[in-house]
Amino acid sequence: MKKISITVTLALLIFGCNSAIAQTQQEKITVQFNQTNIVVNGKHFNADNLVYKGTTYLPIRSLAELWDLEVNYYEATKTAYIGQLPVGEVPTSVINQWEKEAANIMDSENIQQKSTQDVDAIFNDITVKVHGDKIEANNIVINGRTFVPMRAALDILGIPIGYNSQTATAFIGEFTEFQLTTKLYTEPAIGKRKGMFKLKGHEFEHVANIYYRVEGSMLRVESEDIREVDLNKLIAWTDDKGKKRTNTVGEIYEVFGTFSEYTSDWFLEHFGDLYTDWISVSTINAEKIVSDYLDKTGELKITNKVTLTPDAVLVFE
Repeated sequence: MKKISITVTLALLIFGCNSAIAQTQQEKITVQFNQTNIVVNGKHFNADNLVYKGTTYLPIRSLAELWDLEVNYYEATKTAYIGQLPVGEVPTSVINQWEKEAANIMDSENIQQKSTQDVDAIFNDITVKVHGDKIEANNIVINGRTFVPMRAALDILGIPIGYNSQTATAFIGEFTEFQLTTKLYTEPAIGKRKGMFKLKGHEFEHVANIYYRVEGSMLRVESEDIREVDLNKLIAWTDDKGKKRTNTVGEIYEVFGTFSEYTSDWFLEHFGDLYTDWISVSTINAEKIVSDYLDKTGELKITNKVTLTPDAVLVFE
């Protein structure tokens, strides 16, 4: 990757392009932070984003690193240059100074949390050019950060884009038709599964979370029972001899996990909904769901798979 010289923090808009450019003005606007899932060439792009009037914006530093582009700002003309510089527009002394400052660039402030905020915005305070071509659309400054429309920039760069409104996912670069139509999508996992991805939109989402992580050529899949189950709750039931018995839910789940393969009808007869609730999660083939998703999206080709069972389901050797 090339070093990035940048004096001000910019961001690029993925979708939308306002054709008319207004004069510089300040106003209060409503924006949504980190509502869009971003995928670049089949890989998740974990960077801040914001949405304004249905349009998604990204930080320019991260995007520039992905596409190996330089970003520079010339204060004298209030112009931001993305990629190649037009010949003669910037003095050589300024370009040399950019090169010296490149190693000391600081990361821009992260927004991180999902939120909707009313913010003060300044429109069209600077000019933005990509490979020397001016972006003919409004740009916005919010809290000192400049945002510009990405569709126009991607058109100049010749980079295709797509968007799945069902999953609020933006695709940049390589993507498949499946990615634009499926309800499945992923988001970065948090907590103890930080570093994994959480698969969203699958049919079992109401009872289980499905997570995955690629480790070299191995796909690691984990499922988590999210039902509110009290394993200590006492259940009264009657055995085949008519004897009344009482066991905890956890004890009964232990029996389900040990013998269910051979006695499903018997369990269903004696425990009804308790058994169907248990089996609805324990039989989820999380590995196949994740593998099919990755195969159809073209994101990854995995040869080895490891599947872990739901956290709240007791499994015994």
